Amino acid sequence: MKHLTVFALAFVAFADARYMAKIGTLMDCGGISANVTGQFYTDPIPVPGEGFGAFDFVLSQDLPMDLVLEKMAWKIETGEVIPCLGLAGGFMGSCTIKLCESLDQIPDFFCPFFPENLPCNCPFLATSGTVKLNLTFSEEYIMYGPGDYEQKLRLISEANPEENLACVDIKYTLINA
Repeated sequence: MKHLTVFALAFVAFADARYMAKIGTLMDCGGISANVTGQFYTDPIPVPGEGFGAFDFVLSQDLPMDLVLEKMAWKIETGEVIPCLGLAGGFMGSCTIKLCESLDQIPDFFCPFFPENLPCNCPFLATSGTVKLNLTFSEEYIMYGPGDYEQKLRLISEANPEENLACVDIKYTLINA
């Protein structure tokens, strides 16, 4: 469930005061440990502003302690990869995050997105539920402008990076406000 929250955080990668994010699709792209479905209720999302959504998940097995979240983000029209902005930018763009280490080192960033009934620490045990989201969209991506974007978020084990534990593919459009 925690990784789904991080997936949702990754979506805030392309915000700008002059644009609105129009959500296209959120698709589960396969994983041996988790199935994800979800939707955003705010469409379009004013940027800067807030977006609301929810993700339902089924985590079919306990996850290892060496979890890594790989985020790839790009502008569809040009194929331009959006770089990682790091913690200061909310881990927006294309980032690789050692998830369990990050939860321990910067809990103030990740833990507010966790439901009250889910501990904000590893290991992630098999469970199911819903993560409700209230995301604030910032002005970090002014330089990339309007257009169609895609993000692929993979949760993997450092020991076996070729195998998806969970995967979400998000497509959306930024438009002039």
